[in-house]
Amino acid sequence: MTRLQYAAHIGVSNPTLTRWVKRGMPVRDDGRLDVEAVESWRKANESRLLAERVKG
Repeated sequence: MTRLQYAAHIGVSNPTLTRWVKRGMPVRDDGRLDVEAVESWRKANESRLLAERVKG
């Protein structure tokens, strides 16, 4: 799945995904996302991601 497709799928912006990549979100070598790996990463980092959303 592309980053733009995934952003639309979960209801976040592309800049949000860019921030997540900088924080360690897994991206395949071809730039696409392995949804299962990303969902696992999001679950493991849920509290930090929520705190960032609150800060805005």
